Amino acid sequence: MALQQKFLEENNSVLLLEKAIASLALFSENESEQIFDKLEKVNNRIVINTHLGTFIYDDDNNPKFVRIGMYEKKKGEYIVNSIEQIDSDTFLDLILEKNILNTKSESIRIIV
Repeated sequence: MALQQKFLEENNSVLLLEKAIASLALFSENESEQIFDKLEKVNNRIVINTHLGTFIYDDDNNPKFVRIGMYEKKKGEYIVNSIEQIDSDTFLDLILEKNILNTKSESIRIIV
């Protein structure tokens, strides 16, 4: 069995600050897993601390809109300082501002 390199860049991490971790208590286990999945695939270039919008599905398979406050410490190394549920109007504002969480199709980062 051949080994494949999973991470190509030296810095491929997402660090969740205490406030962001605490806010996950407001989400179900399934919803939190979806958030982690998106963070493992994040592919934004962030110059300053910003809020990015994304969506997940609740336990009844309804969309739930989420705003993630984060910044890029250095290329490929993200710091998440907030995670919160938002309404659809706020999500649409983030779309208009082009502040949407961009993701790759497969995991490229580890959460530390």
